[in-house]
Amino acid sequence: MSTPRPLVRALAALVLSAGVAAVSFAAVSFAAVSFPIGQPGVVRAEKSVTSNGGRYVFHVVEPEGGFVRGKPLSLEVRVTRADEPTVTVPGLGLVVDADMPEHLHGTNRVTRVERRADGTFVVENLYLHMPGWWEVFLDVVESPWTERAQVRVELD
Repeated sequence: MSTPRPLVRALAALVLSAGVAAVSFAAVSFAAVSFPIGQPGVVRAEKSVTSNGGRYVFHVVEPEGGFVRGKPLSLEVRVTRADEPTVTVPGLGLVVDADMPEHLHGTNRVTRVERRADGTFVVENLYLHMPGWWEVFLDVVESPWTERAQVRVELD
């Protein structure tokens, strides 16, 4: 018998309330970068966050207009190894999803992730439909490893 999904989410919320996930947010920093999607020359913020296992660093360039609710968002992600922060790691897979820990539900659309020839990823259709605290999950797959990082987003 499988565990019911609401129970899994409730257990996850309990773990989060205990502060376990808060450690991953301590490594988030911001910098200004040029974002190649959309309008040339537009400067957007970049968040860098280390994966929970410490092996990877995700460099996430915010969507055009920032993180807003109620519209499909596109963002760019570059993944490096923690010990080589300037080198994009080739041959990785990336899965992106979002969740509202306080509401025990996720987003209501499926994101699309496309890998570019230069090794970066374009994430499209990230849809944060409600105000409040969201966690954007970034799961990198480099066989045999899978590691997650979370980016906290607060929406009005």
